[in-house]
Amino acid sequence: MRATRQVTASAAERFSSRIAAATIRGFVLTGFAAVVGVRVARGGRWRQRGRPSIPGPGLVFHLKITEPTAENTGPRVPPTQTFGSPGSPYTYTISMPGVTERIRVYGRINVTAESGVIIRDVEVIMQPSTTQINGIQFNAENSHGNLVEFTRVTVGDPGLATEEQSTCIRGRGVDVIRCDLSGAVDGLQVYTPTKAVARQRVRILGTYIHDLIVSPSTQSDGWTHNDCIQGLGSLDLEIIGNALHGGRTSCVIINTDVPAHGWGDCIVEDNWCYGDPLNGSTLNVATTASIGNLSVKRNRISRAGKNSGQCFVKAPNLVPTSCGAESGTSNGASTSDWVYGPDANVFMDNGAPVPIRVG
Repeated sequence: MRATRQVTASAAERFSSRIAAATIRGFVLTGFAAVVGVRVARGGRWRQRGRPSIPGPGLVFHLKITEPTAENTGPRVPPTQTFGSPGSPYTYTISMPGVTERIRVYGRINVTAESGVIIRDVEVIMQPSTTQINGIQFNAENSHGNLVEFTRVTVGDPGLATEEQSTCIRGRGVDVIRCDLSGAVDGLQVYTPTKAVARQRVRILGTYIHDLIVSPSTQSDGWTHNDCIQGLGSLDLEIIGNALHGGRTSCVIINTDVPAHGWGDCIVEDNWCYGDPLNGSTLNVATTASIGNLSVKRNRISRAGKNSGQCFVKAPNLVPTSCGAESGTSNGASTSDWVYGPDANVFMDNGAPVPIRVG
């Protein structure tokens, strides 16, 4: 039998959560300040703190410069409470704004609160299941202003993992910072549902996604299609400074037709991308919808990926400067004449520009 815990909040906790989840220009305060290296001065003004860094496990971490690994992502401190046990999965439900920290959950976390949820220094160990589950699920249609940081989501026994352990983190309206995600079919699946009132924002920063499970599946070829990050539409999406060890499909796939709320930003920059040597593509921005601000730049690509780390960008409003080129044919017709500049995506082994393909 699966246990369920409902989290409520006292008046004091609700007040604290409002402080913790305060948002400035759409950024969750704690997450934004940590990532871009700023502090809030008296009166609420931003002050630059110098070179961007995020305190955490291991050595000093500089977003875009330090490659995320198991040593510098995930919980910084051990748990003080444990829910569930191996073989006895537990559903930990968060229904109110506030901070959830220093817990270990054998099972999953279900977030029904709309905003103001902070999950920090948490470990989720997904258990075998006969129905589809996600490690952390944000369920509210208009989810916004939430944060998951320094958290690990994995599976308890990789030998028993199946496609039912679907995604480490799924939902929208959340910043994911310095997390360690592994063992499920996909690392993150993010999207805005059709019934939401507006396009929602997701930021994935300094996170380590690796060792996605490949298992028999109902997919057309009989095996799971694994992606580190799936962007499924109607988003303002930033994917910056992550280490993405792709499964059978992609490190990053932006895959949708024209979404209900349109595409806003799609920023994929300064990541380390390790594609599968036999399947899929390393980066695949494949949408028939125009993207407001498209930027696929300065990613470090492993040449070991299929077809030497092939990268596709198929948005109809594609221009050379979107992908680190300084000149060439625009609007998705061809990239054969592109001349790459200092913002080009490059191969890890020698720093040479990675050609962008449109088909």
